[in-house]
Amino acid sequence: MLYGTTAYGGSADAGTAFEMTTTGLETMLYSFQGGQNGMTPTTSLLHFGGGFYGMTVAGGTGSGACTEGQGCRTLFRVTESVRQRVEHSFGHGHDGYSPITELATIGGTIYGTTQSGGKNGYGTVFQYTSP
Repeated sequence: MLYGTTAYGGSADAGTAFEMTTTGLETMLYSFQGGQNGMTPTTSLLHFGGGFYGMTVAGGTGSGACTEGQGCRTLFRVTESVRQRVEHSFGHGHDGYSPITELATIGGTIYGTTQSGGKNGYGTVFQYTSP
């Protein structure tokens, strides 16, 4: 199976997470709804700990210098049983906002970066440990 995201489409035109067979048969795993739920996923999906992780470039519950009404972006998890869960909304304090790169894992920890925010405003390197 191949797994990925679309930035647009789905029931709210806020993006999707999907799986596809090598013969082209596609199944939508999740249709993003926007708002606190996140929207516009643009990273590939990282398979980790029984789920797939990715980031959105809009939505979430963060505040600060984020796009008004759009939140500060999210780190999300998609599984076949839970469908989608926001693991973290960026933009709360010094955690950064606008995640920008693909996610990576080392041991039992996920790492990524943000392009803005943080202590000095120039972005962050973050780590996330799956519950």
